[in-house]
Amino acid sequence: DLVGKVNAGWDFVSGATATNDWVGHGTMVAGTSAANTNNAIGVAAIGWNSQVVPYVISHDGSSYYSIVASAFQKAADDGYKIVNISFGGGPPSLTIDSAVDYAWNRGTLIFASAGNSGSNSIDVGYPAGSPKIVAVGSVGQGDTRSGFSNYGTWVDFFAPGESILTTMNGGGYAYVSGTSFSAPLAAGVAALMLGKNPTLTPQQITDILSQTADLLPNGDKRINAANAVLMAGTPPPSPDTTAPTVKFQLKTKATVTGNVAINLTASDNVGVVKVDMYISGAFGATDTQAPWGFVWYSAPYKGRTVTLKAIAYDAAGNTGQASIKVRVK
Repeated sequence: DLVGKVNAGWDFVSGATATNDWVGHGTMVAGTSAANTNNAIGVAAIGWNSQVVPYVISHDGSSYYSIVASAFQKAADDGYKIVNISFGGGPPSLTIDSAVDYAWNRGTLIFASAGNSGSNSIDVGYPAGSPKIVAVGSVGQGDTRSGFSNYGTWVDFFAPGESILTTMNGGGYAYVSGTSFSAPLAAGVAALMLGKNPTLTPQQITDILSQTADLLPNGDKRINAANAVLMAGTPPPSPDTTAPTVKFQLKTKATVTGNVAINLTASDNVGVVKVDMYISGAFGATDTQAPWGFVWYSAPYKGRTVTLKAIAYDAAGNTGQASIKVRVK
């Protein structure tokens, strides 16, 4: 199920290109996110056509923040847009925060398992607790938070993490549980989103995941894959930059007296929302619906030449204007 899905990576412990799965954990995580799909064998991963580039940070199940940070930075430098790390359990680290910021600023979004201590303390949550990492906790089949899952305001989302069928090192399949498998499920959704819209930034991906997540009774947000991918594939509307047009029906240099009907035509590619009228630079009145026009009492300006100006606005804030000069008799 991982044949053709695993590409050359790097072993940060031995400094070599060989990426053996020393403890078996990486194979389970990779299968959760990116096992071959629709091939009539084994499991179907959420990442569909996603590829895996393994970065080995441990040979025995433990590692150092400096190694993890190096892996984050290399992933960003190598141009990978989605990173998953199913590892953690330590206190906050500026080294991790700096590496995560480095990746984020280069368009790389990192997902991390929230941890399996059943705690809401961020002191056992790193690297998942780093502000710009997407921390993922676990729920069971009933959308109830798993008893082992860490939680709290620093956990961004939840995803299935109980009895997940996935690939095993050396072949075969097994059911596994833990936030180690919730995180790659969420990362796989993000990969699908990028497949629909490769221009998405880390901020846009996290915003879409948040906007489309299902809100559970306890306030947790559970990833909704279908809605997230659907929203990701809908390009944002192009901004309206077209200015309205407005025109006086009264001819310039006309002679007026008394109450003057000032009729206007105004149009826009979307719609005009209002027209403001100015008399010799001073605000006169606003009209908010067609037909556009005003009645101007011109007597105070008797014997003068007056500049009338109309400004039309659309909903996007674009404006168009027109001016005429009239003689008050």
